[in-house]
Amino acid sequence: MLGFVIHINEATLVFTQKSIVYETTRFVNGFNRKMSIVFFAARLNSFFVTLQ
Repeated sequence: MLGFVIHINEATLVFTQKSIVYETTRFVNGFNRKMSIVFFAARLNSFFVTLQ
């Protein structure tokens, strides 16, 4: 019985680690996308400023 409980705990631990990695990756990807949009807007802005 104890071995079964330990097995469940290990599975839960692995699942938790996987979901943490997944959420972190998703957050980082979203952050990079936001930053690239901001960077692109800043580049466009400076481009229009040089045109004027």
